Amino acid sequence: MSWWVPARVPRDVVARALLVSGLALTVVGAASASRVPSAELRFAIAVSPDSILVGDPITARVEIETPDGATLLLPQFADSVGPFTVLSAEPIERRTKGGRAVLIQSVQLTLWEPGRATLPALPLLWARGPEDTLVAYSTPVEVRVGSVLAPELAKQSKGGAAPPVDLSLLRGLKGVVSLGGIPWWVWLLIAAALGAGGYALWQWLRARRAVPIEAPAPPKVAPEVAFERGLDALLAGGSLERGMLKEFYLDLSQLLRRYLEERFTWSAVEATRLEVLEWAARRGFTAEDQQWLGTWLQAGDLVKFARGERLLAEAKDDAEAARGWVRRISRSPLVAAEAPVATTGGAAPPSSAPPAPPRSAEVPR
Repeated sequence: MSWWVPARVPRDVVARALLVSGLALTVVGAASASRVPSAELRFAIAVSPDSILVGDPITARVEIETPDGATLLLPQFADSVGPFTVLSAEPIERRTKGGRAVLIQSVQLTLWEPGRATLPALPLLWARGPEDTLVAYSTPVEVRVGSVLAPELAKQSKGGAAPPVDLSLLRGLKGVVSLGGIPWWVWLLIAAALGAGGYALWQWLRARRAVPIEAPAPPKVAPEVAFERGLDALLAGGSLERGMLKEFYLDLSQLLRRYLEERFTWSAVEATRLEVLEWAARRGFTAEDQQWLGTWLQAGDLVKFARGERLLAEAKDDAEAARGWVRRISRSPLVAAEAPVATTGGAAPPSSAPPAPPRSAEVPR
């Protein structure tokens, strides 16, 4: 249906839209007063195109020419105009032409029934007073509306009980209707899928990496070789030159005890001198070896309580004597089992003469 709202054409202000409030009492009275056609008003509506298919948009151009300053009642295109459905209406534009006001508005219409439809003549009112209302009418416009179905289907739809519809006669859709943007949860699922794929790829690449081959452990050094290297390092360390005699003999004793421990699989590092000698007797050491070992260990113990300093040459002699004894012991066959403690007069295992042991009775000077 048509809605009517008043509008006053100002002399110096551009009309921006249709007025929906503030209607003066004189204007309301004029709407119901007698209407006299006026040659001073011009009201025209042109539609384009005039032939469409069902649902196609139609552009209606409304053009009004009136004296400047006139108070008008304009048709408002809200929902529908006759059989036409209003899709949208643009704001009214005002122009000036030869001292007169020109109002222009663009309206989008459509039709939903095939056939012919007429846009009716619409009135334009000019309320000059309570009993003085002028009017101008637009010219009716006819529009042809075609069916989206093929002519054969259009005939079938008017024939009552029609035969089965031939779907091959259907035409394509008019166009793609947008349903809005992609929902947020779709983006969330895409992000989750990409994250899961990236994690799976990272795990696969990680599994394909070559496992680093650990370097084989260096072969175990023989006990006598370890003793020789440790002794050389001790002599080159300069502890004797700095007067650190007690520390030197302590490290030298540790080297010899560690050699016995690794060579014969026995805890010699933490053992006392007497425990070492008892163990050497059970292992079958010769009397000379036992005597040398006891004298050597005793000399090292005396150094711990010495008040003076032993000569540098004597300390080096004790170190070299330990080297020679270790070399001789390393060349002798291992004793498989512990032998009984040698007694006086008992036969001792043959052995070559060991190096001269340190002076057992000598207190370091």
